Amino acid sequence: MGSSPKWPTKRWDPQFFKKLAEKIFDHYDARILLLGSPGEEGLADVFRDFDPDRVVNLIGKTTLEDLPAFFQKLHFVVSGDTALLHVAAAMHVPTAAIFGPTDPKRHVPPSRKIAIFTKNLPCQPCYQGRCKEKEMMGCLNHVTVDEVFDAARRFLDL
Repeated sequence: MGSSPKWPTKRWDPQFFKKLAEKIFDHYDARILLLGSPGEEGLADVFRDFDPDRVVNLIGKTTLEDLPAFFQKLHFVVSGDTALLHVAAAMHVPTAAIFGPTDPKRHVPPSRKIAIFTKNLPCQPCYQGRCKEKEMMGCLNHVTVDEVFDAARRFLDL
């Protein structure tokens, strides 16, 4: 869920993650791990009503060194342009990569199991940690839960 605290513009809205989790639970017997940096623990608040056995909150509780062990067991990852995206690609985990302020042509890690989401708005890429556009965070807010869920289904239904 998280990004770097310096790059909130790389962070898909927590409500979108929540809606995606609901869709996944409607279609799959799944567990979801929430990952993010220390200081981003509040992002998991939208999941407080979920069964803690199904949604495991690890935000701020893991290090980069821990991630490969977790990722060995994952079937799908949703990430912005963050370290998590690059670890998932290195571990060959199918991934939905959501790009907002950065250019996927420049930053997407090599992987055959990656679905890239970017909206190519006039303001993209801006490489800014804070959005200055009239339509705040449009680059990420236009990436829909349904689009990301469709990618999840493509990977999970193989």
